[in-house]
Amino acid sequence: AIFGIIFMGHTRFGRQLYAIGSNAESARISGIKVEKDKWIAYVISGMIAGFAGVLWVCKYACAQGTTATSFELNVIASVVLGGVSITGGAGSICGVLLGSLLFGILNNILPLIQVSSFWQRAIRGAIILVSVVINSLVLRRASKKALIRREAHEKA
Repeated sequence: AIFGIIFMGHTRFGRQLYAIGSNAESARISGIKVEKDKWIAYVISGMIAGFAGVLWVCKYACAQGTTATSFELNVIASVVLGGVSITGGAGSICGVLLGSLLFGILNNILPLIQVSSFWQRAIRGAIILVSVVINSLVLRRASKKALIRREAHEKA
């Protein structure tokens, strides 16, 4: 996580990835090689996923294509809960860590209070939905404020 924070926040390539995620056309106009940087980001992501797979096999001594198929919802929920925009260009690794921590606590508390697995998944889905709605409302409010500021600046 520390490497990710440094990489995304303090390197040129990390800042370029934020710019591409925020607005690819603006990034292209500003001189960023969008397609090349996207390709590199996907390669890095694949390498990290491969390394995670190797660690999984080292820990559990098994490898199947269906292993960990229920983890996707937890990962998406943790990321969205951490404040990462679904459309890209916004969010932080610290937010993802906090979202993962909160979601991990939730995943441990629900079985302890004997909530059925059906309702556990429903609660996770509701958390994702609420997080996405809140995220879109915040982005909409920010864009309205930016528009109002731009109009006020043009009038002045």
